[in-house]
Formats: sequence, structure tokens, C-alpha cells
Amino acid sequence: MSNMSANAMGAVPFVELTEAFGGDGAVLFGSEGSAIRLVAEGFSFTEGPAYDTQSGWWYWSDIPESRLWRYHQEHGLQLFRDPAAKPNGNCFYNGYLVTCEHETRRVTLTDLDESSPSPKRVGRSEAVVWQFEGKKLNSPNDVTVRSDGTIWFTDPDYGVVAKMGHGNAIEQPHNNVFCFDPATKHLRSVSKNECRPNGLCFDPSETYLYVADSGAWFQRLWHPENPHEVVRYRVEADGSLSDRQVIIQLSKDAGGIPDGLRCDAEGHIYVATLEGVHIYTPTGTLLAKIRTPETTANLCFGGPNNTTLLLTSTSCVWAVEMQIAGANVSNVKKERGQEEIRNIDRRDP
Repeated sequence: MSNMSANAMGAVPFVELTEAFGGDGAVLFGSEGSAIRLVAEGFSFTEGPAYDTQSGWWYWSDIPESRLWRYHQEHGLQLFRDPAAKPNGNCFYNGYLVTCEHETRRVTLTDLDESSPSPKRVGRSEAVVWQFEGKKLNSPNDVTVRSDGTIWFTDPDYGVVAKMGHGNAIEQPHNNVFCFDPATKHLRSVSKNECRPNGLCFDPSETYLYVADSGAWFQRLWHPENPHEVVRYRVEADGSLSDRQVIIQLSKDAGGIPDGLRCDAEGHIYVATLEGVHIYTPTGTLLAKIRTPETTANLCFGGPNNTTLLLTSTSCVWAVEMQIAGANVSNVKKERGQEEIRNIDRRDP
């Protein structure tokens, strides 16, 4: 990739601490400050970073170019899928790459396990979810997996913009947060409360679910009457959500809208914004910002020690070395047999 980008013009990310940190960012960034390096550049709009703990590959999307890319420290940058149905969020589930596709309005699994009992499926993208209550999904946006194996994703209406999605009418009456159980093939809406639910993640104990509501930004216009906030839900024993609270509120000139979300192992909340990454305490106090030259849409932890924070920042992808590991649900390989393959109904719609 060699197109002109912010990095080509000499701009690089930098860390900015708030007074709440007391001027000492060593707990997050180390006494010498975090090492920030450029991983790749020249993309149109990067999104959905995910790390495969089994292979060491990083994956991310370039939505308008309809491509999925991957990067490995030893093997470099590779084009993984082209076309890729305007992919957005990605994560891993037991050896599968889970992808939200705007263009097809579905969530897919790609089997990356070379030892799969069904080798013909390896590398193929197959749909697991594409409708709810008989109507097509809006445009699945971001996705995460809970330790019980359930797949949680947001489904706002951003896909109505053809360049970034399918460009067709929306069928769902709400912009939902969904939970899908691969074992039972049951899809349920766990929240209809957000204007445009976007990024989502669990806290380290999975007691809480955080959801970004980026309703104020739509079709490249600012709508001040709509939300630009992060909400927190308590996750009940049955997987339902309760006790909704707004814990982070952004402003138009200080981050704008929240997009992708992550937590580290100590519960700090990392929020992708129009100006970079904001880092908050679990109760919503802003501690620091990682300022990026372009909009950062998403982020994830990974690497050998789960301490590398990968940022998808429009035309560039950056890596930041942190002192605290991420709270990601690891892609631990469990025994998979034909029964699991059958349980996941992956028929193309």
C-alpha cells in the first residue's frame, strides 16, 4: 500500500494525559511512554481489528474498498479477501473469524482452523445470521464474543449509505443490539434503546456490557439532538440487560462520537473517536487520549502478551505498546467436531 496518507505527511499519534491522571501515565504507557509504530497505510477507511491468538495474525476491514486485510510480524501485510461484502467489525470465536458484513446485511463465520474436521470449509465465509423475525438485518456493525460462546453484535442503519453498505431500505423497526447463541441458533434482541448502537465490549468480569451510541453522526452530518455517548448495562444471569446508565458523554469538538470499544484487564475503557482514542476509568473519568492524525474507528488488544493496542485510523493502522493487557475474550481453541459444525447453521440466505 502506497497511497498518500496522514503518515506520509509526517503526522504521527501522540499521548495526551489529563489532570485526573496526576501527570503520571506510567501505569498505562510505561515510564518512557508507549512505543507507537505504523503497521500499514494507504487504505480508504479501516475498521474492525481482531487478533488471532492461535496464529498471530491481525485482521481488519477496509469498508468502502470491500476488503479484508491481515498482517503478521513475520509474514507482513496480505490481502485476505476481495471482495468482502463491505466488512466492518471482526472478532474470533473458537478458530472462526466472525465478520459483520454491511453489503449482505449478515454476520459470517470463516473457518481458519487448518485441522478442522471439515477441511473444505477452511477459508470460506458462511452466513450464520442474516434476519430477525423474518426481516433482514439493518447492517451488522461491530461484534464481540462472550466467554460462554454467545456472539453479541450491533445492528444500526449505517448500511443505507451505498458507499459503506447496501444502499437499500431498512426493514427492522429498531437499531438493535443482538445476542446469538451458536449452540441453539437462537437470535434475540437484548437492547432497542440506542439510537445507533456501534462498538460494544464486556468489562473483564463480564458483569457489564458497554455500548457506544453514535446516533449524532449519520450520512456525514452532525445531528446534535441525537446521542453521542457510551452506555453501561448490567448483564444478568440469563444474558438479559438491566440498569442502563450513560457513563461517557462526548462533545462535538472533543471526540465527537464514540465508535469501537475495548477494556483492558483492569477495567479501563478505551473509546475510538474522531480525534483518536479516549481512555476512561470504569466509572467514566477521562484519563488520557491517544491523538491520531485521522479518525480512529476501532481498536483491539493482541500480540503475544495481549498488550499491543492496534488502532484502525482511516488510511493508517497503528500499534501502541501498553503496560496493561487487554481484557479480550481469548480465541482459545476447543475441541471441535462435526456436531459443532452441524449446530452452526451456516446456509447462505
